[in-house]
Amino acid sequence: MIDDEARLPREIRVAEATRDAVQLSRLLTEPEIERHLQELGKAVLSLLEQDRAAAAGVAHALAASLTAREWPGDGALAELLLELAEDRPSERRRIRADLDGVTDLLEGPADMGFGGILDCRTGDTWPAAVIDDWAGEGDPPDPDAEPDLYLFIPNVGSREAWEDMRDFATDVEVDAIRAQLLDAIDGRGAFSRFRRILARHDELRARWYAYSAETRAGRARDWLAAEGYAAMPPPR
Repeated sequence: MIDDEARLPREIRVAEATRDAVQLSRLLTEPEIERHLQELGKAVLSLLEQDRAAAAGVAHALAASLTAREWPGDGALAELLLELAEDRPSERRRIRADLDGVTDLLEGPADMGFGGILDCRTGDTWPAAVIDDWAGEGDPPDPDAEPDLYLFIPNVGSREAWEDMRDFATDVEVDAIRAQLLDAIDGRGAFSRFRRILARHDELRARWYAYSAETRAGRARDWLAAEGYAAMPPPR
């Protein structure tokens, strides 16, 4: 299992970088690929922009898998894949978004500020604390002044991230480890205690990183979709 959790994302990234539609199609048939459909979707979106004809088949197949899985963000991603594969217009504005960065703003700690800014052209994100103490060149990003370029992302809290830990822990097969994880997420300091326990179990840690990456990307994609945006990968 640990080999697949590390191998599949790596092979997806390679296929994306080399624009290998055949490899992306093959990866969709891997037994453990259901844990990585958002990651695979990012690669297929990139290929659709470069070669729609080559990627259309895997886009349709991936959209079907996402529709069947029904995790957060899967519906929005399936819709976007089909729109691009069939060269249809979208009701949502297509922007660039680093979904991991968007989730950090949505669910990150309060000491980084309450949310932050997304650059809709590059996909870059900045926490509010960085904007408040801006040390970059020129003026800081300002959605009010340039609403077509920048989008404000609010902090909605870490409840759903905590629920990820609870759901993951509940599915752990070993009774003793499951009990330790569920006990760890009770009360303040839950995230740190949870990570410390996973650090003792390489296979579970790899599974957690894959699961968390999928759910975080899906929540970010869903939040953007609800605001009227379709999240495309940042430009390479």
